[in-house]
Amino acid sequence: MNSPNSYFPVHAELDKNSVRIAQEQLSKARMLGQNMALCTPGQKPPIARGDFDPGVAIATTGSRSGKKRWAHLPWQALLASAEATNQYLRAYCETTQNWVLALPPHHVAGFQVLLRAQLANTDVYCNNQENFDAALFMELVSTVPGRPFTALVPTQLQRLVDTGADLSRFSAILVGGAFLPPALDEKAKALGGRLVRTYGMTETAGGCVYDGMPLPEVELQIVENKIAIAGPTLMSGYLDEEDQPFIQRDGRRFLLTNDLGAIQDGILHVEGRADDVIVSGGENISLTRVQRALHEAFGDLRIEVLGVPDPSWGEVVAVAVQGSPAPLAELADQMRQSIKTRLGRASQPKVLCALEQIPLYPNGKLNYRQLQMDVLEQIECSRAWVRQ
Repeated sequence: MNSPNSYFPVHAELDKNSVRIAQEQLSKARMLGQNMALCTPGQKPPIARGDFDPGVAIATTGSRSGKKRWAHLPWQALLASAEATNQYLRAYCETTQNWVLALPPHHVAGFQVLLRAQLANTDVYCNNQENFDAALFMELVSTVPGRPFTALVPTQLQRLVDTGADLSRFSAILVGGAFLPPALDEKAKALGGRLVRTYGMTETAGGCVYDGMPLPEVELQIVENKIAIAGPTLMSGYLDEEDQPFIQRDGRRFLLTNDLGAIQDGILHVEGRADDVIVSGGENISLTRVQRALHEAFGDLRIEVLGVPDPSWGEVVAVAVQGSPAPLAELADQMRQSIKTRLGRASQPKVLCALEQIPLYPNGKLNYRQLQMDVLEQIECSRAWVRQ
């Protein structure tokens, strides 16, 4: 299939034929212990490193920085993650179930759906959806025997909730990739959804913490307020960078993430990213805290919070809402008052704009760089509300 020092490219897209071929190639590479790389059409596989055990090269999403990295995940890490997830899901359904694929299989979350199904000897169902359509997705689900599993990002779950989908059709729904707003969590459960909140990343072979609890053999520590992860699901390293995000603690190799968190009574609480803090007028402001406070107060709105440059303050808090829910000045006043009460005056938004669509990547994650450009364009064209 390939030499030990190269990757066999697998072009895995979200369509039936592509998934079938990817499953066949996955099975062969896994059984032979060979390297493979998950590529989009036209994308070249990376250059392999001889000091890494055979495995799969998967590109990170780069949803925040825009910079994608090739992570090498050895087969033993991918298998440890898939087997631990299958074991965890037995609490939701004693019998093995099929999977419905809603995430691109060239990213780790979609790829793990294929691998979990292979290990459990079950089928994967998908339809040709470049963009997630809730009605078509549930139409597909109606054809799947039993009560399948699926994995979604919050944006996809929101679209299902908006259509009133019968979420009891699923044995369990893994939800990860972004913050799950409490209001969305409650609405999904009211529709019969059995949600499993997941935390993880490409570098950990996908989700390694379920409902705040680490999977077996996964260890969590907090290092200078950042989440550090050890265990059998870690990547070997990045293929295209000299600097690697590992530290040694207590004789174990930990992946030091850029996520802030705390562990209380054995439960991990993710508190946002270290780079989600801006300095505005000399004050450190957590954009994650502002966004979560707005989700609590305005749970029916699709809201994203970001920092934008300002000549007087350095940076200011900006809020983007999808659609036109109310006059901007009126909504801005409500949001500012809400944030002042919850977090203080310094965290109040100074920019509010309405976008027709919040920009997303095909996997449903926020395209942060495009969002910044869209908001700055709104400000430049005087279509945004700006606090003078």
